[in-house]
Amino acid sequence: MKGYPGRRASSACPRCVRRVFTGRAGILPAVGGLLLGASGVSAIEIVFDYRFDTNGFFSNPARRAALELAGERFTLFTDSLAAIVPGPSGFGFDNTWDAVISHPGTGLEARVTDMVVPANTVVIFAGGRDLPGMTAGTGGRGGSSVSGTASWGTTVTQRGQGSQAADYGPWGGQITFDTELDWNFSGGTGPGEDQNDFLSVAIHELAHLFGFGFGIESYRNHISQGVFTGPTAVGVFGGNITLFGDQSHFALDTMSVIAGTAIEQEAAMDPNITVGTRKLLTDLDYAALMDLGWEVPMSIVRSADMDGSGALDAFDVAGFELALADPQAFTSPYPGASVNMLADVNGSGVLDAFDVSAFE
Repeated sequence: MKGYPGRRASSACPRCVRRVFTGRAGILPAVGGLLLGASGVSAIEIVFDYRFDTNGFFSNPARRAALELAGERFTLFTDSLAAIVPGPSGFGFDNTWDAVISHPGTGLEARVTDMVVPANTVVIFAGGRDLPGMTAGTGGRGGSSVSGTASWGTTVTQRGQGSQAADYGPWGGQITFDTELDWNFSGGTGPGEDQNDFLSVAIHELAHLFGFGFGIESYRNHISQGVFTGPTAVGVFGGNITLFGDQSHFALDTMSVIAGTAIEQEAAMDPNITVGTRKLLTDLDYAALMDLGWEVPMSIVRSADMDGSGALDAFDVAGFELALADPQAFTSPYPGASVNMLADVNGSGVLDAFDVSAFE
């Protein structure tokens, strides 16, 4: 593992240091937060594209599976993102575009010409390289170069979301991981003492791509004098949330609870993580993403709602018992919400004794 300066997590763990995330938070915006059930919305689909994984970081299928598991935290979001389909404009010329990204394998600019992006789909180019300094991963929204009608340009850059100052709508972007680290790729088992937890880093960088960062207008519109003022996040936190110096992260040691639990944890979107630990999205993280315009079902913010009633009751206990006994027999009340995402109360990636204890 590469050496780097870091602060200790506690005196009981002198070798636990902190590895910094750097998030390239896109170039466009979002605001507002509706619950599942709003008209015209669908579950978001993430397509991970590995064509720029030139260093083979994701050549192992288990690593791709780990990234897919991180992506599940975001495919429960709903929205109405317009399809991007290049072709004849009807005016004697074509509507064309280039997706512009930072190449995950080299860090240089890369382009994909006239990529088709289906409705309600986000395309993420993934790969790895030796990242500088203490950077474990980096992720952010991609750019674009557009030629065609004005409405075509709006489709590419806004995805039918109207003003990007009020509702963030990306086509996608890129995510890159350090190839030189000792990674833990397990979803169900946390990292060893000297391992970096892939799930934690991937979730953090995906949140940047989904709009958490100063480069996104709708995020920036909720910043005032170094604090985040998004109403959903403020309601969850009980007041304005102090930001880190780059204003693209919550301040160090900002605390919340793992979504749907009473388990206290640093927010996933503070700027770093202790080596040998795991951090999942918290109520505060999800609330901030709602303030960027993503429609986040209550099944995320309050997991364990197995019947979709909005309350935790005896029906949820019965639903959990069914899911535990026969996952295939359980039908989720939320589009795109897997059994694991609803019943996995402790966020381990599997249904286990800890989840049973939580329901009891």
